Amino acid sequence: MGTISSFQAEFRKETDSLGEVEVPSTKLWGAQTQRSLLHFSIGQALIPRDMIHSYVILKKAAAITNHAEERLGNEQFNLIVEACNEILAGEHHDMFPLHVWMTGSGTQFNMNVNEVISNICCMLAGTPLGSKTPVHPNDHVNMSQSSNDTFPSAMYITAAVNTKQYLVPSITALRDAIEAKAEEWKDVVKIGRTHLQDATPLTVGQEWSGWAGLLSDNLERIDQALEGVYRLALGGTAVGTELNTLPGFPEAAAAEIARLTGLRFVTAPNKFTVQGSHDENHSLLTLFLLSSIAIPVFYAAGLMYGQHSSLTTAEYWRWWVVHLWVEGFFEVFATAVIAFLFTRLKLLSISTGTRAVLFSTVIYLSGGIIGTFHHLYFSGTPSAVLGFGAVFSALEVVPLVLVGFEAWENIRLSRESAQAAWIGAYKWPVYFFVAVAFWNFVGAGLFGFMINPPISLYYVQGLNLTPVHGHTALFGVYGMLGQGLTLFCLRALRPGLKWRDRPLAIAFWCINGGLALMVLLSMLPVGLLQAWASVEVGTWYARSAEFLQTPMITRLRWMRMFGDTLFAFGAVVLGWFVLGLVTGHSFDRRTAVDEGEYAHRSLETVSGD
Repeated sequence: MGTISSFQAEFRKETDSLGEVEVPSTKLWGAQTQRSLLHFSIGQALIPRDMIHSYVILKKAAAITNHAEERLGNEQFNLIVEACNEILAGEHHDMFPLHVWMTGSGTQFNMNVNEVISNICCMLAGTPLGSKTPVHPNDHVNMSQSSNDTFPSAMYITAAVNTKQYLVPSITALRDAIEAKAEEWKDVVKIGRTHLQDATPLTVGQEWSGWAGLLSDNLERIDQALEGVYRLALGGTAVGTELNTLPGFPEAAAAEIARLTGLRFVTAPNKFTVQGSHDENHSLLTLFLLSSIAIPVFYAAGLMYGQHSSLTTAEYWRWWVVHLWVEGFFEVFATAVIAFLFTRLKLLSISTGTRAVLFSTVIYLSGGIIGTFHHLYFSGTPSAVLGFGAVFSALEVVPLVLVGFEAWENIRLSRESAQAAWIGAYKWPVYFFVAVAFWNFVGAGLFGFMINPPISLYYVQGLNLTPVHGHTALFGVYGMLGQGLTLFCLRALRPGLKWRDRPLAIAFWCINGGLALMVLLSMLPVGLLQAWASVEVGTWYARSAEFLQTPMITRLRWMRMFGDTLFAFGAVVLGWFVLGLVTGHSFDRRTAVDEGEYAHRSLETVSGD
């Protein structure tokens, strides 16, 4: 290893295309790095140390590949590899002082790495620092590369390496620990809980096994997401055209990085894609992944109380589960999954989808616990706190409503456009997603806020207005979401075959119409009459057999038959349609849908028969 002489002058002069720059004589960086320090020393955040490691792996792989292609001489190759090995061993990390805020596409950090490697080579060869002899930072270290392809490649390497070294082992350890507890408690029986009601028993082991299964599913999702991260831009050089590289360099360099890291890196098949755009869907996918992981974690909060806990403690943690897990985090999950699918279907701009999910997440993180407070009526919570909880709870519905509104507008505008045929292929899955946004607004928003303020809690807590909110919010949102996701996946399983849409149309309108009728003809009127009785006489009377058996209430109860029957009929028709996707009677085999080109073509033309 070379050393810097302690008898050098305080500064040395280095040059670049802009002229001379004074660089501290004890530092291994050069002119480009020094200029960045002078003009862009913003804040305290430096380039992450992991990026140094990834960048040096990339430089080493490029040197090995260029040497194999006989573009890099033996002396330069050996010096660069030795310099890279020193940095990878943990030396010289104080020679990378740049801040994350810089111009361009990471050019200054790329040059920082090139200059440091070049000057380490100078020390190893016994030449003056800054002489760029025998290894030049641009001509040798940066050979066949550009900042535009190396910086995104280093980012991908960093993300993949850290995910495999830290995130995956941590989640795996948590999953294994939960599985061990599930096995340990497989014979411990507990009562299932649905709000204040006892449900059928299950074992603690069964409950915990569900959380372990969710973590296993999320590990699979991480592996799937990494497949895109493994595709590197290296070799695309400045704009993706592979200018100044030899044929085969991108493939060989990616294979060398894979060998050095032990991960499945490959060259990206289209350099313009990975250099010109870091797909904005990644932010939606990240939020989708995080929401999926957090669902079992937040549900585990329900274990914070036990049989010896006070009513106040039990109420708090029980409603933490109901509100933060069901109403809160599933709201974020629903917004994330619908926003992602709508952006893939081109019904929603990526910026709007990302903003909506981030808005939903911010509301959840900043107001989620506050929103829980409107549930805590029976534990003596003050009215002002209940009121704040009701307001923050109502805000949770806003992002998904905005997503649904923009998607519906784009559906309406696309009916006469070139996208109409393609949109038609996914029409009914999309309609179910739009129904999610509608019922989210009506059921979770309007009906939810109807029962949440303190004055409402005082008079109508536990009356029929509560299941009005429950039916429209839970089935209207999560039921429709489940059906929409099911249809979306079924549509993608058999691309090109057109569905017979009539059964789906009947099912969609019957299910939604039946839900609306059961609420408007029966549940809501009964709830309003109970509320009036509670105000006039008292809650005890509104819940009494004397009131509930009056002729008016009895007739309204029977009125629910119409909505329930219509709803059940729609469910049967939907089941018949899904069965037809297996037997074939739900396909219109006379017509095919080219979902990627937005056009209908005859089946003979598509198949070529």
